[in-house]
Amino acid sequence: MISIRYRIISFLFVSLLVINIVSGYYIYRHTQEEIEEIFNAQQAQVARTIEQIIADTAISDRQDTSVSSVPDIDDLLGHGAQGHHYEKKIAYQVWDLEGNLLLMSENAPLYPLAATAPGFSRTEYDGDVWHIFSLYSNLTQKWIYTAQKSEARDELIELITGDQLLTMLVVTFLILLVVPLGVILGTRPISVFSREIATRDGKNLDPIALPVSKELYPIKKGVNRLLERIDEALKQEKSFSADLSHELRTPLAAIKVHAQNLELKEVVSDEGRLSLARMTRGVENMSKTIEQLLLLNSIGSRKLELLQEEVGLYDLAKEVLSLLPQQIHRKNEIELVGRNVFVLGNRSLIAALIRNLVENASKYSDEKANIVVAVRTEGNLAVLEVIDSGPGMTNEQKRNSTKRNFRVSDTQTYGSGLGLAITQKIVDLHAGELRFLDREDAQGLVVQVTFRKLDTSH
Repeated sequence: MISIRYRIISFLFVSLLVINIVSGYYIYRHTQEEIEEIFNAQQAQVARTIEQIIADTAISDRQDTSVSSVPDIDDLLGHGAQGHHYEKKIAYQVWDLEGNLLLMSENAPLYPLAATAPGFSRTEYDGDVWHIFSLYSNLTQKWIYTAQKSEARDELIELITGDQLLTMLVVTFLILLVVPLGVILGTRPISVFSREIATRDGKNLDPIALPVSKELYPIKKGVNRLLERIDEALKQEKSFSADLSHELRTPLAAIKVHAQNLELKEVVSDEGRLSLARMTRGVENMSKTIEQLLLLNSIGSRKLELLQEEVGLYDLAKEVLSLLPQQIHRKNEIELVGRNVFVLGNRSLIAALIRNLVENASKYSDEKANIVVAVRTEGNLAVLEVIDSGPGMTNEQKRNSTKRNFRVSDTQTYGSGLGLAITQKIVDLHAGELRFLDREDAQGLVVQVTFRKLDTSH
């Protein structure tokens, strides 16, 4: 799941990158165009200046050529009293109509720089590209050419755009440093609000009174309304559970007592006694179903942080086995093996887990069949196993056994189908694992529950 902060920062980074690329390209192209315009204007101005000098000095048409020298200035020195090294990158020529070269700079060729067509053009000589401006002077009837190396323009373009781009990159870098900090500070109220929501649970459903920004206010208002409804629903649920427990247990207990009283009377026939026994058993099953439903409901509202008891599995199993109904002990031989292993959890829930597994094993075992409850360790795990000698389970039954109201055998006429569903919930609540394994030594099923063992010596 991608955080809002990551999305905002990523969007800003990508946006800045795209903006910089587009801006850099625009700056380069615009600078190039402007420099081309300036240099073209300078070349045209130089040509007109030469035209005026020729006219004023009345240079005659002659066969010899006047050549102006170009100082050989080292590029490293740049410029000085003798001139500038860029002079090597500027040239000019003056031709008459008969094709005589009258004036030229030392670095110009001995042939016309351009065709006899006025305007701007480009040509190449001595391995360099030159920008040419051709001017025909009506005043002197001469062709005047001014030239400039493309290299000079490119250097200036690179210098100007380089400075601009460097400044832009520095500013962008500073922005990228500041933006994450701004996003973190800007979204901090969301983190604080989230932590405040995280403190709410079944024991704390107070409205959130934290001051929030304008954007978070509707969320805060909605959350507070939700907390209020949850609190009301939990109170109704607790009240309903308490009323249900009282209203159902009391008449069932009364029916059971009256059935037992009738069973003790001598005038009751054998058939009547059988019916009363069935009634008593049905009441007991219904009472157990109610207990299971109430337990299943209570597990759903528990939290792991409330499971803070140190529970000795062997001692607890011994206590649970001693409190099992006598008919289970009369039906099966139940053996407890192993040693005490401590886990962190809820004692009452783990006791219900053990009782459900043993009762389930007894339900599907034959008369006088042996049931073994084993407690052991396996690495950093505490292992509780209930081993029976019943018919076992198919793979499909193993997959469905922890679903509500599922019965392994359709022939069973008793039981609510909630025992293993409750067991699974208790295991999940304790971050454990429930597995159904086939016995290797004989027919039967091994129900294995693993918990994380407490790192303590007892």
